[in-house]
Amino acid sequence: YRAGLHVGSAAIVQPAALVRGLASHLPPNVELLEESPVLAVQSGAATELQSTEGSVRTSRLLLTTNAFTPALGFLRRRIFPLLVFASLTRPLTQGDQDALGGDREWGLVPEESMGSTVRRTQDQRILIRNSLRYAPRFRIAERVRRGIRRIHRRSFLARFHGLERVEFDYSWGGVVGITS
Repeated sequence: YRAGLHVGSAAIVQPAALVRGLASHLPPNVELLEESPVLAVQSGAATELQSTEGSVRTSRLLLTTNAFTPALGFLRRRIFPLLVFASLTRPLTQGDQDALGGDREWGLVPEESMGSTVRRTQDQRILIRNSLRYAPRFRIAERVRRGIRRIHRRSFLARFHGLERVEFDYSWGGVVGITS
């Protein structure tokens, strides 16, 4: 990147924390069933979802199942799975933070949909997210994962010249559903 646009009214949301917060504030008439996978979906005048914990009938259904939607019988041949990868550094020392300078927390999202996302997190780590692979079975070989970690390392070093000794603590991939 040569420049970025600072949007002062924007917020960085940690998705897992958001979901946990929403789940802990549900109204009394809502029951949350966790770890109860849907085993079957029957469509008709109403839709019935059958799970390991029972069943639910509804006149409306909102699927939030991302790349797993075709496995439930919906949107077949319209969604395909991609694995998207990220790496996260160890926490930056005070010396690293001084060398980096700038705001203590920020996120840079690319204009191009397949570009690199870069974040400086609240706990003073740097996240690099780039690289994707088609994954029809939701997994990739370990050698591919190691290669992607090397790509992340090159991306990190290209952006943060003063932080060469900062290593990654974590690298991972997650499935997203893509449609045309």
